[in-house]
Amino acid sequence: MYYITFDLEWNQAYAQKALAVQRQLSSRLRGEVIQIGAVKLNEDMQPCGSYQIIVKPKYFKKLHRHVSELTGISQEMMDSGASMPEAEESFRRFCGNDFVFLTWGPDDIPMLKENLHVHGIDSKWLERSYDLQVIFNRQTDGLKKQRSLEYAMEYFEIPQRLHAHDALNDAYFTALVAQKLDVIKAVREITGLG
Repeated sequence: MYYITFDLEWNQAYAQKALAVQRQLSSRLRGEVIQIGAVKLNEDMQPCGSYQIIVKPKYFKKLHRHVSELTGISQEMMDSGASMPEAEESFRRFCGNDFVFLTWGPDDIPMLKENLHVHGIDSKWLERSYDLQVIFNRQTDGLKKQRSLEYAMEYFEIPQRLHAHDALNDAYFTALVAQKLDVIKAVREITGLG
């Protein structure tokens, strides 16, 4: 089995545009994915692949200034990205068949599901996911605080030499933290298999 750390960056529409799109779709769409980054870890928790793609949004086409400043993604980069159906197919091929997702926090899986839903794409393959933030808390001080990925990196004395808020870099940082945890034990405990 593989462990896939992944991260998303998404564009947010200005308020009136977001409401208009949600009314048009009759569906919730808090943001539109513009970048997917992932690192695949083998059963020894060693990196054995990485994935990154820029996604061209269908609804929130104007890049929000704050998102651009945070991520370093430009309007031109976003405009030349893959469509969500192309990105989903490519990402799914990268993941393979025998894997679980490891995310930092509870936001990325629901966001990707929302995006797939508005494109009419099945999201059942996203079900096997675990929040490393929860595992980190259980295996460190036991508190239920929401902590940043930066905090976990500092806790484990992992140097941050890459730009944050890039989906691939954040997936890589998540993988480095995962290597410091007993993820296999945690997954067994959560699933009741060990």
